[in-house]
Amino acid sequence: MKYCIHFLTLLSLIILIYTCEDGQVNIAEANQEEKCVDIIENCAEYNTDGKCESCTDPKKLTTSKTACVSAITDCEEYEEEGECAECSEGKETSSDKSVCVAEINGCAEYNNDGTCEACESKQLTTNKRECVSAITNCNSYETEGQCLSCKNEKVLSSDNKACVAAIENCDEYSKEGKCTKCKNNKVPSTVDQESCVDCPNGEETKDGIDCYTKITDCEEYEEEGKCAKCNGKVPSTNKATCEACPDGKETKDGKTCVDKNTSPPSSSSSPSSSSFINFYVVFLLCLFTVF
Repeated sequence: MKYCIHFLTLLSLIILIYTCEDGQVNIAEANQEEKCVDIIENCAEYNTDGKCESCTDPKKLTTSKTACVSAITDCEEYEEEGECAECSEGKETSSDKSVCVAEINGCAEYNNDGTCEACESKQLTTNKRECVSAITNCNSYETEGQCLSCKNEKVLSSDNKACVAAIENCDEYSKEGKCTKCKNNKVPSTVDQESCVDCPNGEETKDGIDCYTKITDCEEYEEEGKCAKCNGKVPSTNKATCEACPDGKETKDGKTCVDKNTSPPSSSSSPSSSSFINFYVVFLLCLFTVF
């Protein structure tokens, strides 16, 4: 009985030494005193400091080694609450650090869908996938750094790479702010291209770029002022005038002459019914005589 009491006492001491409270785990190695630490969910191995050394697959260990969190694609390092602290090369964390997205050069803040929300020092395009160099007075940007719309009453150049001061009656601009094409039957000034002017007397413009000597009845001009199409006539051989088609010919397109359509035979030229009857009677008489 005495030995039984000693055995039970020893067993109680052993249980007391190697049993931890709820929510804790004993990490003591063999023949060492009990060391109870708080349980880290999904931890597979603890170090001597009571932190997690590795997690059960597919959980990932945080940098503080105090939690095992859900994996994020392309994430290399994790924060305590499961956010991604560092993504793999060529990737960046979204604003809420819940995903890793493809890096956009110059982007400072990313959305979860991979678009950029804000650029570091450049301007964001309308599709939010590029950070481009700023254009003075540009309000919104297209891809490849082109301006989509201007502000402060400026207008776009023809190549969409500049916002320039508006010129009255100008239709197209160079990036230097010069007018390259006018409207309302005007052309750019040959002095400085900073205004749109009328053509000299006897000349006109069809393209808003150059003035040509006016050709009577000409509707369309080629380069160097030659006529390409006339009204009711055709261009001459050197295309310097419009001339009528020769007798028996006409024009349909104002460019070339073609033969006039041959009129259909009139009713007077066709055999009349009476002539046909006379022919038939003569034929019958001849036939009767023969037989």
